[in-house]
Amino acid sequence: MSNLAIHLLYRLINSHPYFSCERFFLSQDEIVPLSIESLKPLNEFDVIGISISYELDYFNVIKILESSHIPVFAKDRDLSYPLIIGGGACMNYNPEPIADIFDLILIGEAEDTIKEILDRYIDMKDAVRSKDDLLFSFLDIEGVYIPEFYKDGKPLVDMAPRKVKRRVFRDFDRETACSYIYSPDAVFGDMFLIEIERGCPMKCKFCVAGNIYSPCRIKSLDTVKDTILKYGGKYKKIGLMGPLVGGIPYIEELLKWLIGLNFQVSVSSLRVSTLNMKFLELLKLAGESTITIAPEFLDEKLRAEIGKKESNEKILEVLETLLKFGFRDVKFYMIFGYGDYEIELRSLEIFKKYLTQLLKDYKANVVFNFQPLVPKPFTPLQNYNIPDRRVLQSQKRRIMDTLKHDRIKVRVASIREALIEAALSRGGRDMLPLILKGDKRGIFSVTSAGIPWSFIEI
Repeated sequence: MSNLAIHLLYRLINSHPYFSCERFFLSQDEIVPLSIESLKPLNEFDVIGISISYELDYFNVIKILESSHIPVFAKDRDLSYPLIIGGGACMNYNPEPIADIFDLILIGEAEDTIKEILDRYIDMKDAVRSKDDLLFSFLDIEGVYIPEFYKDGKPLVDMAPRKVKRRVFRDFDRETACSYIYSPDAVFGDMFLIEIERGCPMKCKFCVAGNIYSPCRIKSLDTVKDTILKYGGKYKKIGLMGPLVGGIPYIEELLKWLIGLNFQVSVSSLRVSTLNMKFLELLKLAGESTITIAPEFLDEKLRAEIGKKESNEKILEVLETLLKFGFRDVKFYMIFGYGDYEIELRSLEIFKKYLTQLLKDYKANVVFNFQPLVPKPFTPLQNYNIPDRRVLQSQKRRIMDTLKHDRIKVRVASIREALIEAALSRGGRDMLPLILKGDKRGIFSVTSAGIPWSFIEI
């Protein structure tokens, strides 16, 4: 429930005069998944929407459909089965590995698209004789992809557009993604999350946020305030979400306002170039004790190569300021498996020397979170060849050795999962048989021909 898209869709669908929305979560304890609200089984609903943010959840999509006795392939479902719609981050840039599961896929942002789909469904459900007739009725809705009508990225029917244009929600103040559903037991359940920015102007070469979720849009300050006052009253802490929160023009004014209302404040990962003394001072006053920054690399040339041009001098300056202000936890998001990593390891060693000197004077925990670079479609690094498992394992061991210190924690994401994610993110429909079998090892051996996502227009 920390995914704000779920909150937004839940509110939008429940505000439709002819639909009610209920939630399902995959549980190892349930033989048949039941809804949170009414305990009805999934196969009794008219429409099923599945939001997928992470490629490894493809395996869970199979599990929840099979356990609900719903045929996995769209071609095996007629009008007696629910219409199944896919969406979410993974579907934005390459839905092909699991495209054959879905009747419709939303390419882009759902604020307007979902209403148009539901309206069309109400108009057509009882007027059509076949499922194909129903699917044809959705072809003119921008951002809707109907996999049955495409093969190898090319349309099979005249009415299907050659390119499926990604839907962009431009009237950004009209709807706001935030914690509409009070879920105290969820991750970040004690915090009212609100999206104040979407897209990123920086366009780092590896990053989906800047390269796919364009243009960058910022909520107006009045909209943010009104939303917090309307929906945030049950919470003591506000979480401000966006790719570049520290760079939002009104961020200091917003922090002062929240402090005046006795809210604590947390922010998403910050970019070093946007941080200044006043902003950090206000964050500390707002009760924030943890700061996450994402330099990605500590070699300046490697960092500049992927689109981040902050100097190590600036990073150390910000780090010392954070420690002086008394932030107890400082987290670094880092990448490995890219470029000349011998140079990066030397830079890590040098940085560690400065860091250990600082930690002699301040009580704080420093955590480095490392993730192998996973190439994503529509980014400048989409064709990057990720190193094999042995190379990444070797780099992992050397990272752990280089940063070994009793005041420094090092966490490295699963290399195996990163390799699976990389294969799926750039895969085609030939991946689905392996996903169905749960054959994660076999996925490494598949190289899909061409560019499977070439039919999407960003």
